[in-house]
Amino acid sequence: MNGFSTGFKTSACGAGCAGHNATSKCKTDWDCSLAGTCTLSTGVCSCDAWAGGSDCSYLSFLPVDKEQMGYVDPQHSSWGGNAVLGSDKQYHLFMAEIACTPDSKGSRCGLGGWGSHSQVAHAVSQHPAGPYKRKALVAPPEHHNPTLKVSPVDGSWNLYSIMHGSGPIVWSGSTDEGKSWTNTSTPPRSLAPLALSFLSSLAALAALGARPTDAASSPPSQRRGKS
Repeated sequence: MNGFSTGFKTSACGAGCAGHNATSKCKTDWDCSLAGTCTLSTGVCSCDAWAGGSDCSYLSFLPVDKEQMGYVDPQHSSWGGNAVLGSDKQYHLFMAEIACTPDSKGSRCGLGGWGSHSQVAHAVSQHPAGPYKRKALVAPPEHHNPTLKVSPVDGSWNLYSIMHGSGPIVWSGSTDEGKSWTNTSTPPRSLAPLALSFLSSLAALAALGARPTDAASSPPSQRRGKS
């Protein structure tokens, strides 16, 4: 639900949402969660295609294929990431994951350690929505918010990330589509200035204590969920 919802009666509410009048009629588009139009003559919301419910406060998701759940590693929690299609016709995903400590006893570590235990890993899939299989560790702790840019000049892969919570921003390059990488270093100013500007903004958020879910870059639109 969002802050504009009046919680009209819907099938999801059963006999009506608690604390709300199930017979309420909309009076303005605000009563339709700004996700539809209120018809004043009937008091009924006409929802946009992506919304549902009598007050348009429910998102209309496409069915989820349980075999395509993005990237879920049995050991590490992960967040953020973006993928590119390689010449091998596979999707290559670079994401930040939380490195488990030796005393984790095999359990997956939570996102609470993002500022001290984040690392960048590489996973591949035949489909943009996954499932992705972890392939290699690209940057050890502490690196997060990976952003991959493919050079339009020579096709090289340029991976940018933030070190140590709030910076500095570092760069690593690959001329063989992720099979090998240069050591991380300060990125040349000639490489992907937009990526640098984007990551600078993320570093500023990190310095202010933003959570990883606030600042994480996103995988392809087809990829569903985070692990």
